[in-house]
Amino acid sequence: MVPGRSTSRFGADRQLVDQVATIVDASRRPETRRRLQQLLQNRPTLVPLFTLMLRRGDPMACKFVFSFAKDAGDSPLVEPLRQFALGPFGSQRLRTDVLFWLQQQGFLEGEVQRMWVNGEWHEIRLSQMDIYHEPTGRHSPDVARLAGRAFELIASDPREAERLLREALTKEPDLPIC
Repeated sequence: MVPGRSTSRFGADRQLVDQVATIVDASRRPETRRRLQQLLQNRPTLVPLFTLMLRRGDPMACKFVFSFAKDAGDSPLVEPLRQFALGPFGSQRLRTDVLFWLQQQGFLEGEVQRMWVNGEWHEIRLSQMDIYHEPTGRHSPDVARLAGRAFELIASDPREAERLLREALTKEPDLPIC
């Protein structure tokens, strides 16, 4: 891997850095996307600069470009981000984050992508899921009572605990307890 370069080595002028910082500071405002896209149009050299930063920049430079691109939305940075995510440069974690963001935004075609992982090319299938730590449904008081009693008995009387859980399941078959 080629040693990373910091953003200061890319010859970014102070005015540009200040302009970008002002826009990014305002990233919670609705006009941010429009302003970032306008900046890309007014400064056509930014896309090649950002592309170079993705290919040869240090982790902070790559994160900056990704953050900028997320705030800008559909922009000329989508293709360089796709190449970065699927290529061998940059941290695997950041490239994975970029890849999932591209998928969520609808910028990737197909579910299977060829990605550089742990020093080798791999065909990967992108899938994402949300894991909830809390139950998503509520049980009736009767089922909640049966389940509570079953969990109390699970160590001392597993057969009775199983019977109670099966009874609860017959009362609410579409809302499993475990």
